[in-house]
Amino acid sequence: MSRGKNLFLFVVLCAALAGCRRHGGNGRVRPSPVAIELPGTAPAVSPELEPRLAAIGVSSFFVPALAARAGGPSVSFEALAPPAAPYRHRVYLEVVGRGDFDPALEKDPARVASGLWRALEPVAKEAWGPVAGVHLAWRVSASARGEALVLAELRRHVPGKWTLSAAIVSRIPDKSAKGWRSVAKNADFLVAETFGRGEDVDPAGFVYSASLEDAADFGTPVYAGYAPQGWGVRRTAGGEPRDAVPDSAMNELSEDRRFEFAFGDVLSAPDENVYVFTRIRSSAPPVWRGAAAPGDTITFRERRIADFTKALADGRAAPGKVVRLASLADDGRLLGFGVLEDELLGRPLEPKLVFSRAGGEENAVVAVNTGAEFSELSRINNWIDVRVDGARILDVHPGDFDRYLFLDARGRSVLSARARTIRFFENFVAPGEAMRTGAIRLSGPAALSVSAHLMLPDGRVETTQSSAVK
Repeated sequence: MSRGKNLFLFVVLCAALAGCRRHGGNGRVRPSPVAIELPGTAPAVSPELEPRLAAIGVSSFFVPALAARAGGPSVSFEALAPPAAPYRHRVYLEVVGRGDFDPALEKDPARVASGLWRALEPVAKEAWGPVAGVHLAWRVSASARGEALVLAELRRHVPGKWTLSAAIVSRIPDKSAKGWRSVAKNADFLVAETFGRGEDVDPAGFVYSASLEDAADFGTPVYAGYAPQGWGVRRTAGGEPRDAVPDSAMNELSEDRRFEFAFGDVLSAPDENVYVFTRIRSSAPPVWRGAAAPGDTITFRERRIADFTKALADGRAAPGKVVRLASLADDGRLLGFGVLEDELLGRPLEPKLVFSRAGGEENAVVAVNTGAEFSELSRINNWIDVRVDGARILDVHPGDFDRYLFLDARGRSVLSARARTIRFFENFVAPGEAMRTGAIRLSGPAALSVSAHLMLPDGRVETTQSSAVK
């Protein structure tokens, strides 16, 4: 009998044994209805977040414990450190992958399995918290039979009460369906990565394209996976990739006059908004690591909130959701924990500007985005209008805004002496951002009222009606 047939029969036998154990009161616990996947550097959850997590059904976390890297037919493993304080919630230890694991799993899955357990055994003894399982989060497509063998071999070593699971990162072709059914039989659940990008050897990562429908008849629970957050990739003027930049840097870059921004080719990335910042002057701002030169770029690929909403709706029949976030902190990243809360709790999904008048005699206006959402990046479509009644406008400073112009009562551009409204433009309104106009010098006491116009990333326009500020 050929080696391939021996391997297949072995996998089928292991799958049958695993299936018997799974249905025999083995005590294994699958993730909560909503689980959060965090990076290995994320700290344990603070007590202040507990009520917010409970409100959206989170009591499980996926945390990287091993970094696996595929290079042709070989795979290397690196242990990752546990958090400074153990998690109080259930933890699923992740084996995060970089590269294409198909060649290694096709050639010698037994070798991959033995190397995985040698690396995982000491790591699993660290203080992660209440460990409930092991999750293989690496890129596999055509070599699902090898993946099934790895899971079967891993089951021989891990505690019986631990779950075993694996990620599906792309569509399953018909020719691979049989192999993936073997994976499903050896797993307690699967995670179909249906939305967003995964990190990889290329700093830009790769686009997830798995479908829940492909695994609907596997007989194993399939969770819907989401990776809504984007990031930037810094490249030299020659196109050489350097490193990744968190998308919280977009707001700073949009206000930095040492950069020009443009939009990427919409036709080449219809599911993402692509923003390209190009360095036009020397000296390096904080978002750059090391030296920067004119012509260097940072390209951000960002998913739209409307698309995230649709993806969540498409996955409502799944037993649960696994959402990847860089952190649970309010760190300025787009599509962060606050957006996930708003999505799951049915809150409005748009920026919300609140206005107030600054103290003193400057007549400055403060605008705060109290929402977790953000605007589109635009030079002309995001603004606040400050209307002045009862006095003439003598002088204005932009303050935190990018620029301003004067308008008359009919909305036409005029000189300050004839103006009734000052339009302050902002290239980008970030989550939680506070913006203050500069001093508005008037001929005497006046009433001020403010309205706003924001373009959202999905093309919708959010307007705020004029209201008096005191």
